[in-house]
Amino acid sequence: MNNLMKNAIVFCALSIVSVHAESVKVIVDDLGREFSTEVTPRKLVSLAPSNTELLCILGLNSQIIGRTKYCNFPKEIESVEVVAGFNTLDIEKITALNPDLVIAIRGNNMDSLRGLERLKIPFFSLDIKNIDELLAAIERLGDLLGVADRADSIVANYSNRLKSIRRKVGGYSDRPSVMWGLGDNTFYTAGPNTMISDVIRLAGGVNVARSTEGSWPQVSVETVLMWSPEIIITTQDEGDKAGLAKKVERLRKDPVWGKIPAIMNNKILYIEADLLLRPGPRLIKALELISDFIVAYHSEKTVKQQ
Repeated sequence: MNNLMKNAIVFCALSIVSVHAESVKVIVDDLGREFSTEVTPRKLVSLAPSNTELLCILGLNSQIIGRTKYCNFPKEIESVEVVAGFNTLDIEKITALNPDLVIAIRGNNMDSLRGLERLKIPFFSLDIKNIDELLAAIERLGDLLGVADRADSIVANYSNRLKSIRRKVGGYSDRPSVMWGLGDNTFYTAGPNTMISDVIRLAGGVNVARSTEGSWPQVSVETVLMWSPEIIITTQDEGDKAGLAKKVERLRKDPVWGKIPAIMNNKILYIEADLLLRPGPRLIKALELISDFIVAYHSEKTVKQQ
């Protein structure tokens, strides 16, 4: 073999190695751990309802072989074997399924996850706290699981919907004060650094609890009176709209609740809990519902001022 041919073979080999290296990405999870895309995981276990919804919107329904008992959307996922509760993992079941990858969240039990790792079952952890992080998570999962084009398409669609919301609410100089949560005496609300607070902001409102010390403060009705929210969002299921209306009517007669603008003016928005409380793909729908409610609030306010 002459030198020219040898050089050509070496060049081709190096080119193949170079192209392969460029095609392999390193994906970092929210614990700062690195994963290579050299081998695409096929058999997946999801340890949170939000993760399950993310995998399904990426078209990976058939690759989910294990889920939590709270994973209920889409409906077809309920046929998948249950391997976990909220913070409890059935290590034996997961091991028996022999998944290529477990998709976890920050709230999962770290000792159990480390135990899986010792059994050579890797996990990829997500910690989604706002809409930007949600879009980034979709991109990362797309790269990691071999559906990058699908992920790009979803993110483009969501980005366009976000732009539409910004245009819709951007024309108003004032932002209504908004609170998530509805109770009788004391209850929890969403404070700073929460997905709900980010959604309220993007929808055109101001979260009244944005400056509290904790992310999920417990508040009294007296605190709510001091905050004086103009709009209240609730995910508490009262059975139906009639049930919620009865509760609001009861609160209007309360000596303290009755002085709160959102209660006085019946500006209560009910949103299905799974839409707003899960950091998953349906959050965009919750965001659109809240922004529509805020736009309607502005329109009604303008009419009253005329």
